[in-house]
Parts: sequence; structure tokens; C-alpha cells
Amino acid sequence: MVWSLAVTFLAILCLPSLSIAETAVYDATWLVPRCTSGVSPCTAPSSLLNGRDTMSGGAEPHQPNTLSTSPCADGSSGTYHARESLDAVAIYDWNGSQFFTGDTVEVDATVWCYTTGTDDSLYVYQTDNPSLPTWNYKGSAACTATGSEVLSVSFNLGTLTS
Repeated sequence: MVWSLAVTFLAILCLPSLSIAETAVYDATWLVPRCTSGVSPCTAPSSLLNGRDTMSGGAEPHQPNTLSTSPCADGSSGTYHARESLDAVAIYDWNGSQFFTGDTVEVDATVWCYTTGTDDSLYVYQTDNPSLPTWNYKGSAACTATGSEVLSVSFNLGTLTS
């Protein structure tokens, strides 16, 4: 299986904040986990993502957790944590504690790998505008072992809009 994680930086608004991290909450308007303060890191915990589609024993909360135009909806075949799943996501700004245009960010995705190599890979796409997304490929990472693994992709942010 190949995961495609569409990172929208949905409402990561570059607003001043005294927080040192933000945990995403489910946004019923956008139908995705959302951080709103612009604080790094932004984490979407397993309580929002763990599972895959409506898979028996591991149905994903609020599935598919993607913007309506995202190419990243999950399939429902297989068995939970025997087949692939995206279990949590964290996004870090390497330049500091706030997300700003041009900064280097790292997406760390906790995934469940069924096999190794390119058969199980994370592909990261990003859009600067969630209202009218244009998906830009940012990189990929392949599983190196079966079971739980953190896959990482880094890239520079474009212009951020909410």
C-alpha cells in the first residue's frame, strides 16, 4: 500500500503565541484534523487518525480525514495493524516555534508497515490554499521494517493561507 498524506497547513496562521506546541482537533468544516495557532510542532494524535477507513477492528475516526479534493482517501480492505495504516502525524518547523512561509518543515508520520520498500511508502503532498487546493508533491519515505514506524519527509513551506 502507498499512503499519500496531503498536508494542507490548513489555517496554520502565523499568529503570535506563547504555546510551545499544538495538538490538532477535528474540524467539522474542513473534515480534517486542524491546528490553528501556527505553533510548531502541530500534532494530529492517534486519537484523531489511528486506523484506516472503516476497517474491522481499526476504523479511522472521522475517516477519511482529508479535504474533499484530496487524492488520499483510504481503502477498507485488510485487518487492522496487520495491513497498513496511518496512525499519527506531527509537523515540525526546523526554523523555530512558529510556521512561516519559506521555513523548512518536517512531517513525521507514524504508520503501520505491512512490508518494506516501495510497496509501503508515504508520499507527502502540500497545498498553500485549502479552499482551492493545488497539490504539490513534496517527497516520500519507504518503510524499512514491518510494524510501527515513523516515516519523515522535509520540505520548504510555500505561502500560507487559511
